[in-house]
Amino acid sequence: MTVEEYYLGFSCSYCIGPRRFAVLLSRFGDLESAYHAPVAELRTLFGARIAAHFELFRRKFLPSEIRKRCDAAEIRSLHREHPDYPSSLKHLSDPPLVVFIRGGERIPAEKDPSIAIVGTRRPTSYGRSLATDFSRELSRQGVPIVSGLAYGIDATAHTAALENSGVTIAVLGSGVDAPYPNGNISLANKIIEYGGILISEYPPGTPPRKFHFVQRNRIIAALSRGVLVVEGTASSGALITAEFALQLGREVYVAPMPLNSELSVAPNSLARNGATVVYDPSDILHDLGCVNISSPGAKFTGKEGTEMYRLRKVLLRQPATLTDLAAETGLPVSGLAVVLTEMELSGVVIRGSDGAYRAVT
Repeated sequence: MTVEEYYLGFSCSYCIGPRRFAVLLSRFGDLESAYHAPVAELRTLFGARIAAHFELFRRKFLPSEIRKRCDAAEIRSLHREHPDYPSSLKHLSDPPLVVFIRGGERIPAEKDPSIAIVGTRRPTSYGRSLATDFSRELSRQGVPIVSGLAYGIDATAHTAALENSGVTIAVLGSGVDAPYPNGNISLANKIIEYGGILISEYPPGTPPRKFHFVQRNRIIAALSRGVLVVEGTASSGALITAEFALQLGREVYVAPMPLNSELSVAPNSLARNGATVVYDPSDILHDLGCVNISSPGAKFTGKEGTEMYRLRKVLLRQPATLTDLAAETGLPVSGLAVVLTEMELSGVVIRGSDGAYRAVT
């Protein structure tokens, strides 16, 4: 087996997560020896049930099957030793063994100014407004938005980023080929369509499980330079994300919240314990050093908005002339010229002296 296949094996076994993997690697020294650890030693380390489960898994596991499944769903897998594995995840005490990715060509680098926006699944209109405003303005300044695809604040943040030609990253507690919740599958598909990313440490086909979402939250924090918590109760998962962010040395942000709402408990508690209170998206942009980034444009909706998304997606890959874009998209030149002019005026694209259009990032 190759290095990739060993990592896939450990990742797909379910009973051997990052922490047990660390124990095995420390005990046996290398991937191959750890993977083929004697059952007797597995029993000593992890108990009879885990040992029996892993032994049965090793006998049945076929790396070719997981590869086929990934290829069929256009899923990339990056193990810890892969050069494209996100360096920001390596700061975790238990980095994912493998991350599975659908969508965009690359995960924002550690130096990129990504911001996570998280909160309750049942927000108030005030909470939705806050999440929309911050996601919209940060996206317009080229800041990638990270969240967890859940109902409520997560979905609101992802949607606002998409509506403003921004990049958004959804971290899942299920396989990336089976986004959860089902009601947000169309949103997940839009994220991919518009150049965003779905990412998970769980193999294709993995159903959502309660403990997956706690684990997912550490990835949300690690992929972000800061976390904005928008509404949540005293038991909110957003507090777990904030805790992971603090452990990683990331900034935690909250906006002013009313005192008479149960959903203000999480952000107000964080503020009381030292979180940065922000009154406007520019406060976060200033922290990120993004104050002077050109805005990638206004809010685009409807048919024209769809065309703008398509064009920006093409131009993010490489500059293109009007003729090139017509050939790439199948749109008429006359209509393209009108849309591109509006995109220029909105600051979404610029046109060079060579006649080629370039996306503003």
